[in-house]
Amino acid sequence: MPTKEIWLDRLYQKGRAKAADAVSAKVGKKMTNLLAIGPDMAYLLIRLMLDGDVAATRKLEFGFSAAYVFLPIDIIPDKFPILGKIDDVYMILSSAAKVLRTTDREVLMRYWQGDPDMMDKVRNFLIKLDEKLGSGLTGSVLRYVEKATAGAVPA
Repeated sequence: MPTKEIWLDRLYQKGRAKAADAVSAKVGKKMTNLLAIGPDMAYLLIRLMLDGDVAATRKLEFGFSAAYVFLPIDIIPDKFPILGKIDDVYMILSSAAKVLRTTDREVLMRYWQGDPDMMDKVRNFLIKLDEKLGSGLTGSVLRYVEKATAGAVPA
């Protein structure tokens, strides 16, 4: 399904092309694609939040994660130099991984501006990270607690 182009698309594509031209001459195309992952991912997530093919629950989760990052209330206060940012990064990466895992590749590719292989690598990396540190870790802890409490309570 073709998407309606919005002003953000033209702005991002123009800026990305200028940056890629300036950088790729010095560091090469492969390194340019690596450097563009952050901006490409931010653009992708913004566009996915506006797409009707993305599940509303994922949009809501990502919205809550973004709000958590910008709100002054934190699990770990930002006044702690490194630890204060870990919970923010965790929230964004975990919710981004869920959006990428549950959205069809075809929908992702509508908005991905970089190399398609790079999209697959980023998606796989975030999914594996989520399995280890995100929902996979949460599920493991919950299963462990269930086993521990089931064994501790006499039948």
